[in-house]
Amino acid sequence: MICWNCAEREFDMNDTTPEIERLQYQMMRDLGSTRRIELACEMYMAARQSILLSLSSVSSDVERRKLFVEKMYGVEFSNQLFSEVEI
Repeated sequence: MICWNCAEREFDMNDTTPEIERLQYQMMRDLGSTRRIELACEMYMAARQSILLSLSSVSSDVERRKLFVEKMYGVEFSNQLFSEVEI
């Protein structure tokens, strides 16, 4: 079971039956390591593009970067990273 235990989420997501979950894991194991890395990169780039598009109306470059980091890595990390940056 895949659980989303992030401080910003208060729920576990699992709408997949155990049989299908086993099948998905087996299919991923059957892929070569190169293909698994390619898929991970594709998912990262899709998430990145989606976040960047959602921030297109933010005029400040620094604020846009902070919000990107917040959406990608969480509020706590974003606050630490930008703690000394004036927005």
